[in-house]
Amino acid sequence: MVTDALLLLPVQLTNKADPTKRNGADGTDKQIDLMSSSTGTDINAVAWIAASDTTQAQVVTGVYPPRMPELVASSGSIPGLTYCWKLKVVNHGLHGPNGNPYRDFDSGASLTSAQIIELTNTTSATAYTDDIDIPLPSGSADSNAVNGWVQITDGSPWNIYQDNDWINQQLQGFFGGDAELSLKILDSSGNTICPEQDYYFRIAGENPDPTVCQTYINTTYNGPTPNWTGLTFTSGTVPPTVPGYWFAYAISKEETDGNGGRTYYSQFLDDGGTHNSAASSHGVPGKEGYPNWQNDSSDSGSGGYGLFQLTYEASEADFIMPRDWIWNWVTNVQQFLPIIKQKLQDAQYSVNHTKTKYPSSFTDPSSLTTTADTTTFKFWESTVITRYNGGRGWNLSPGSGWHYTPNPQNYLYEVARKGVENHP
Repeated sequence: MVTDALLLLPVQLTNKADPTKRNGADGTDKQIDLMSSSTGTDINAVAWIAASDTTQAQVVTGVYPPRMPELVASSGSIPGLTYCWKLKVVNHGLHGPNGNPYRDFDSGASLTSAQIIELTNTTSATAYTDDIDIPLPSGSADSNAVNGWVQITDGSPWNIYQDNDWINQQLQGFFGGDAELSLKILDSSGNTICPEQDYYFRIAGENPDPTVCQTYINTTYNGPTPNWTGLTFTSGTVPPTVPGYWFAYAISKEETDGNGGRTYYSQFLDDGGTHNSAASSHGVPGKEGYPNWQNDSSDSGSGGYGLFQLTYEASEADFIMPRDWIWNWVTNVQQFLPIIKQKLQDAQYSVNHTKTKYPSSFTDPSSLTTTADTTTFKFWESTVITRYNGGRGWNLSPGSGWHYTPNPQNYLYEVARKGVENHP
């Protein structure tokens, strides 16, 4: 009879003091629907990564940082029993073969053994993994963890967000995806009297308000007023000094144009759909809040993610990137900087190489400009914008001087158009 009673005990999952207003939430605790199947599509079975948490300090004036869900699991309490909990979160995407995690990489990717460890080791300090276990199966920082389960003897709730393993993972980077909450119950002798029961939900991302997003990008990159002035060609491979990347917000608008049901600034897909495949270009109910992803790598990379469609860490040749870029829109904005600096350095190197190759034909290109949609871009501006989309931009032809070659998609024009519009 005790076992029958236990099977009837309600299992609840709550996102404490949910600061988001999405789906009717009013800033109070939000109960999460738990599904019986991992393929369920209940939109109420989502624990949201809040885009803006006003309980935290502002990152810039008027911009509050996002916040991971603060999850609490609970069930009925019967004296003398031990409640055993665990949580697993895996970032299964809409796109990868066989439902593999997003960054399982395209077939043909050549990764070293060390890089594979970075992607699969849940204890890795570099936090590249898409597979999260709370508690850790071994080496858990939770004093209540036994053989991969958190044991609570008095039947009180499991404050997941206060679990040391959860905290450590969150410090390494935000995470989300398909989640499985498990519970089993032991008697006072340690015998299982209620076998493992699994419940399913998702951790998904809420997009920032467009105006807030643009404010943060402009504050970070000195926009929107064009202020790329006084650049001159210098010898060596060191990039010229850059006052600001004023066009950053326009790049983000172009990179996310129409994605996921939003006009611009989609870190996540509001409608759950994809945008780079005609067969799946419509919304996918129940999958709202998936990361905004395009399989647009020119080689065996991870594709592009988020507001700036980031594909790699500037120092990483094989497109391995921290998961925080995917699930934290503020981090995604911040990581545009080292990448665009790398593009500038590549452009500077190319100019230096051209000077060495054609010494008699070389002229300093710094004062050159090109116009796209009534916007005038200086040489270094148009070069790094074009290179951000995989093009080269300017090249020197001996006898005929410097010429600007746009990307096949005329990327510079599209960036200019979204800059001229100058609205969220």
